[in-house]
Amino acid sequence: MTYRCRRKLMRKSTIFGAIAAAWLAALALPALAQEQPEFATDSEGKACQVIPKAGYAITKPGRYCLTHDLFMQWRGENLNAPIHSVIYLLSADVVLDLNGFTIGYRQVNPLVSPNGGSGIDQTNVTLRNVVIRNGKISRFQRGIKLPLSSNAELEGALERWNREYPEFFKKNQISITIEDITFEDNKVDAYLFGRDIVLRHNKFLHKGLSERQREDWSGNPIGQPNSYAAVIIHGQKSEIADNQFELSGPVRGLPFAFVYVYDGDGLSVHHNTFINRSDQSASTHGIAFRNTTQFSLEENKFQGLDGSVLKLPSF
Repeated sequence: MTYRCRRKLMRKSTIFGAIAAAWLAALALPALAQEQPEFATDSEGKACQVIPKAGYAITKPGRYCLTHDLFMQWRGENLNAPIHSVIYLLSADVVLDLNGFTIGYRQVNPLVSPNGGSGIDQTNVTLRNVVIRNGKISRFQRGIKLPLSSNAELEGALERWNREYPEFFKKNQISITIEDITFEDNKVDAYLFGRDIVLRHNKFLHKGLSERQREDWSGNPIGQPNSYAAVIIHGQKSEIADNQFELSGPVRGLPFAFVYVYDGDGLSVHHNTFINRSDQSASTHGIAFRNTTQFSLEENKFQGLDGSVLKLPSF
């Protein structure tokens, strides 16, 4: 092959290579455009990054918000489904504004629990300076679940976990504020670890036990309590203020309390309303304490309850 022929082939190869590169780049543009974050305005009039869909993970500090309702659903076919929460909170210094919208769980299979997953979840990270506000969280196993480790959720492991790691979560998970949220029909509304936790201007609405459902895959009857507690807090120096707690259906078995507090010295509970509207509920209380001796209760209203405070045995 002559030198001139080789030069022509090289030119053609270069031209075809450039065309192919441009074509591939054009194909990639839509994908790149989809990955760009969308921004809106939150309830305080500040710019916020939009959470576009269920299963979204917040991994960087900043302001985030919703522009529409978000739901997760589980049909029961796959116990290892990748999405167990609507929003994963994996960063400190976050303001999450639901902007008046709802995050919820939809039961699409009558054979599985009417409550499932978590609305907002945190696993194996430490949070500081987090605010969650202004919306509705409905029909989850845990509406907001902010423990330091998913191991803390395992049945039977909680007592051991508290003995081994109490100082870590008391000192390192700091300043979590939840305000202006309506919690409805969750098994537990807020399951929180840390100190300086603030709950204010929220509504915690519980219907009590769900009706018995049909049998599960093994022929066992299912239908568990929709309500176990409104709030469970592990940690010191928390504040619960100006909230409404309401139970409208029956509860049975273990004593029901709207709020359970563990290792919670320094807790302040004031100007809340605790109401039991059900005439079928036995042993209902406003607040249950364990390993907690220093707390203040001021200007709270307790209606239809067996007692305002229940002291649990220490461990």
